Amino acid sequence: MSTKIFTPNRQIYKYILKRCLGAGFFGEVWLAEDETISKEVAVKIIKADGPLTVEKFKEARIGSRFDHDNLIKVHYADVVNVAGSNYIVIAMDYLPAGSIVTHLNSRGFLPLPRAMSVMRNVLFGMDHLHHLGFFHNDIKPSNILVGTAGQAVLSDYGISRRFDETTEVPCYKLHEAPEILAGGNASVCTDIYQCGLTAFRLFCGEGILKAKWNREGEVGYDESIKFGKLVCSGDFPEFVPIRVRQIILKAISLNPSDRYQSAIDMQRGFERLSYPGYWTTDENNQLVGRDNQGKTYTFDDIPLKDGLLLASEQNETVWASKMRQS
Repeated sequence: MSTKIFTPNRQIYKYILKRCLGAGFFGEVWLAEDETISKEVAVKIIKADGPLTVEKFKEARIGSRFDHDNLIKVHYADVVNVAGSNYIVIAMDYLPAGSIVTHLNSRGFLPLPRAMSVMRNVLFGMDHLHHLGFFHNDIKPSNILVGTAGQAVLSDYGISRRFDETTEVPCYKLHEAPEILAGGNASVCTDIYQCGLTAFRLFCGEGILKAKWNREGEVGYDESIKFGKLVCSGDFPEFVPIRVRQIILKAISLNPSDRYQSAIDMQRGFERLSYPGYWTTDENNQLVGRDNQGKTYTFDDIPLKDGLLLASEQNETVWASKMRQS
């Protein structure tokens, strides 16, 4: 759908469009003013090709079931005719802080305490979603919003499904679980897998998997998924604690039975962790560490014997790093 159809200040039914928040093959999401109640809402506008079947309202029907701090609330859906075409307009809560992606540091990851908090929130919301009998099926960083209290809020139920549905559904290729790639159906464990890859990107770098896809292409990427080689121990930056790595690697195990069997189990894994410091980036895009006493640390690169260097941030050049208090 062309974004030229909708422009700021245009009125569609009772909504005055103010700013485009995002767009994709699904349609567009806008910040809008609902004139009937004088309130800002986020509206998802989807072109309704063909008959207006119940299936086309599934996202709104699913999202309206949830009343949870970590799940976006869908309020209602309308059918609106624009220039002779029908559009489904889904109204939901507007969260001004936007997606968690806009809160990443300059190297594309979240500091450790924030990343753990986000994943705990997402898993708590996902547990509620599963309790009501739904798979989310599209868990990724861009579908995590920041709530009014700073909490993480899982959004977008466009390809969510009930437990009892067995029809093939689209999936987010970057987070496609091995069993889905092999022709299987969604399950609690496929949502766990997607949470694991989401955590990997938030702790290590949001663009890592995208770069792998660009480097290997779809065929090579699928092979990595098929053989459980998409993310390995060596793909984690040195500043990610071993226990965090273990949680992520368990969540993305090749065999679904080796993963966490519920969202709450994975959440408890993060709940048990506490660290006195973390790494992030400064204004010059350099890694800096902060401890629980407010001290700041940086890296020194130290040549070793025979001109060799040891350990690498980029897994290509080998570096020796010494933490130095600034």
